[in-house]
Amino acid sequence: PPPAPSPTGPALKPRPCAPNARTRGANFHLAGDRGLAKGWKQRARDSVAAIRLAAQIEAEQRPASPDEQRQLIRFTGFGASGLA
Repeated sequence: PPPAPSPTGPALKPRPCAPNARTRGANFHLAGDRGLAKGWKQRARDSVAAIRLAAQIEAEQRPASPDEQRQLIRFTGFGASGLA
């Protein structure tokens, strides 16, 4: 017989948000390439910088500016690659 399912933890609750607390920004349209670095070390630095920037933008509860969006688009992750 299959084992008994493990107990689940408490369900995640959505964060409270004041009505109309955030304004939506305009969609970002990339003109050209993403400007990714050639080496994995610089790509890792760019990804970490994008994570920090995203956290700052979220903490300030505002949309990203076009310049910030250009930085955020450089996030490549750390999956199955030399970055991992």
